Amino acid sequence: MHDTRIGAEPRESKPVVVFLHGSASSPRQWQPYMERFALRYRAVAPPLTGYGLGNDWRPGNAVSFDREAALLEPWLYLESEGAHLVGHSYGAAVALHAALRYPGRVRSVVAYEPVLFKLLAGEPGTRRQAASIAALREAVK
Repeated sequence: MHDTRIGAEPRESKPVVVFLHGSASSPRQWQPYMERFALRYRAVAPPLTGYGLGNDWRPGNAVSFDREAALLEPWLYLESEGAHLVGHSYGAAVALHAALRYPGRVRSVVAYEPVLFKLLAGEPGTRRQAASIAALREAVK
Protein backbone atom coordinates (compact mmCIF):
# COMPACT_ATOMS: atom_id res chain seq x y z
CA MET A 1 0.00 0.00 0.00
CA HIS A 2 1.18 3.51 -0.62
CA ASP A 3 2.48 5.46 2.35
CA THR A 4 -0.04 8.10 3.44
CA ARG A 5 2.35 10.32 5.36
CA ILE A 6 3.11 13.77 3.99
CA GLY A 7 6.64 13.89 2.66
CA ALA A 8 6.99 10.09 2.60
CA GLU A 9 7.30 10.03 -1.19
CA PRO A 10 9.31 12.30 -3.43
CA ARG A 11 7.25 15.16 -4.79
CA GLU A 12 5.40 14.08 -7.89
CA SER A 13 3.84 16.35 -10.46
CA LYS A 14 0.66 14.31 -10.71
CA PRO A 15 -2.88 15.32 -9.78
CA VAL A 16 -3.72 14.35 -6.20
CA VAL A 17 -6.59 11.98 -5.34
CA VAL A 18 -7.53 11.67 -1.68
CA PHE A 19 -9.48 8.53 -0.75
CA LEU A 20 -11.60 8.78 2.42
CA HIS A 21 -12.79 5.63 4.16
CA GLY A 22 -16.07 4.91 5.89
CA SER A 23 -16.65 4.81 9.63
CA ALA A 24 -16.45 1.03 9.92
CA SER A 25 -13.35 0.74 7.76
CA SER A 26 -9.81 2.07 7.36
CA PRO A 27 -7.64 3.55 4.61
CA ARG A 28 -6.86 -0.02 3.54
CA GLN A 29 -10.31 -0.27 1.91
CA TRP A 30 -8.87 1.83 -0.92
CA GLN A 31 -5.69 -0.21 -1.53
CA PRO A 32 -6.75 -1.79 -4.87
CA TYR A 33 -7.92 1.58 -6.19
CA MET A 34 -4.80 3.37 -5.05
CA GLU A 35 -2.62 0.87 -6.89
CA ARG A 36 -4.53 1.47 -10.12
CA PHE A 37 -4.64 5.25 -9.70
CA ALA A 38 -0.93 5.48 -8.86
CA LEU A 39 0.03 5.37 -12.53
CA ARG A 40 -1.65 8.71 -13.29
CA TYR A 41 -2.31 10.27 -9.88
CA ARG A 42 -0.70 10.79 -6.53
CA ALA A 43 -3.10 8.67 -4.48
CA VAL A 44 -3.32 9.09 -0.71
CA ALA A 45 -5.67 7.61 1.88
CA PRO A 46 -5.35 9.42 5.20
CA PRO A 47 -6.94 7.92 8.30
CA LEU A 48 -9.91 9.84 9.64
CA THR A 49 -10.14 10.75 13.32
CA GLY A 50 -9.77 7.71 15.53
CA TYR A 51 -8.44 5.45 12.77
CA GLY A 52 -4.73 6.17 12.75
CA LEU A 53 -1.71 7.65 14.40
CA GLY A 54 -1.62 11.34 15.18
CA ASN A 55 -5.33 12.04 14.96
CA ASP A 56 -6.77 9.83 17.68
CA TRP A 57 -10.17 10.55 19.12
CA ARG A 58 -10.29 11.31 22.81
CA PRO A 59 -13.37 11.60 25.01
CA GLY A 60 -14.34 15.25 25.29
CA ASN A 61 -13.00 16.11 21.82
CA ALA A 62 -16.01 16.37 19.56
CA VAL A 63 -15.54 14.94 16.09
CA SER A 64 -17.06 17.11 13.40
CA PHE A 65 -17.07 17.35 9.63
CA ASP A 66 -15.25 20.67 9.99
CA ARG A 67 -12.46 19.07 12.02
CA GLU A 68 -12.19 16.15 9.58
CA ALA A 69 -12.03 18.53 6.60
CA ALA A 70 -9.26 20.50 8.30
CA LEU A 71 -7.19 17.30 8.51
CA LEU A 72 -7.31 17.11 4.70
CA GLU A 73 -5.79 20.54 4.19
CA PRO A 74 -2.17 19.34 3.67
CA TRP A 75 -3.27 17.08 0.82
CA LEU A 76 -5.39 19.81 -0.75
CA TYR A 77 -2.27 21.95 -1.08
CA LEU A 78 0.17 19.31 -2.38
CA GLU A 79 -0.38 20.51 -5.94
CA SER A 80 -1.25 23.99 -7.13
CA GLU A 81 -4.50 22.76 -8.72
CA GLY A 82 -5.83 21.21 -5.51
CA ALA A 83 -7.06 17.63 -5.16
CA HIS A 84 -9.82 15.24 -6.15
CA LEU A 85 -11.73 13.62 -3.26
CA VAL A 86 -13.25 10.14 -3.27
CA GLY A 87 -15.18 9.03 -0.22
CA HIS A 88 -17.41 6.25 1.02
CA SER A 89 -20.06 6.58 3.76
CA TYR A 90 -18.62 8.83 6.48
CA GLY A 91 -15.66 9.62 4.20
CA ALA A 92 -18.09 10.77 1.50
CA ALA A 93 -19.76 13.18 3.91
CA VAL A 94 -16.31 14.49 4.90
CA ALA A 95 -15.43 14.95 1.21
CA LEU A 96 -18.60 16.96 0.57
CA HIS A 97 -17.92 19.13 3.62
CA ALA A 98 -14.32 19.69 2.51
CA ALA A 99 -15.58 20.83 -0.90
CA LEU A 100 -17.73 23.45 0.84
CA ARG A 101 -14.92 24.52 3.16
CA TYR A 102 -12.18 24.62 0.47
CA PRO A 103 -13.99 25.40 -2.80
CA GLY A 104 -10.83 26.54 -4.58
CA ARG A 105 -8.83 23.47 -3.54
CA VAL A 106 -11.25 20.60 -4.26
CA ARG A 107 -11.27 19.79 -7.97
CA SER A 108 -13.96 17.12 -7.85
CA VAL A 109 -15.85 14.88 -5.43
CA VAL A 110 -16.99 11.29 -5.85
CA ALA A 111 -19.29 10.45 -2.92
CA TYR A 112 -20.58 6.91 -2.36
CA GLU A 113 -23.39 6.56 0.18
CA PRO A 114 -22.68 9.76 2.14
CA VAL A 115 -24.06 9.66 5.68
CA LEU A 116 -25.93 12.95 5.76
CA PHE A 117 -28.89 11.92 7.87
CA LYS A 118 -29.54 15.54 8.82
CA LEU A 119 -31.02 16.02 5.36
CA LEU A 120 -33.83 13.59 6.22
CA ALA A 121 -35.21 15.91 8.92
CA GLY A 122 -36.32 18.49 6.35
CA GLU A 123 -38.40 16.13 4.24
CA PRO A 124 -42.00 15.38 5.33
CA GLY A 125 -41.84 11.74 4.21
CA THR A 126 -38.63 10.96 6.11
CA ARG A 127 -39.04 12.72 9.47
CA ARG A 128 -39.86 9.47 11.29
CA GLN A 129 -36.63 7.88 10.01
CA ALA A 130 -34.69 11.00 10.97
CA ALA A 131 -36.10 10.85 14.50
CA SER A 132 -35.12 7.19 14.78
CA ILE A 133 -31.56 7.95 13.66
CA ALA A 134 -31.36 10.89 16.11
CA ALA A 135 -32.49 8.63 18.97
CA LEU A 136 -29.81 6.07 18.07
CA ARG A 137 -27.18 8.82 17.93
CA GLU A 138 -28.14 10.00 21.42
CA ALA A 139 -28.02 6.43 22.77
CA VAL A 140 -24.52 5.96 21.33
CA LYS A 141 -23.29 9.24 22.83
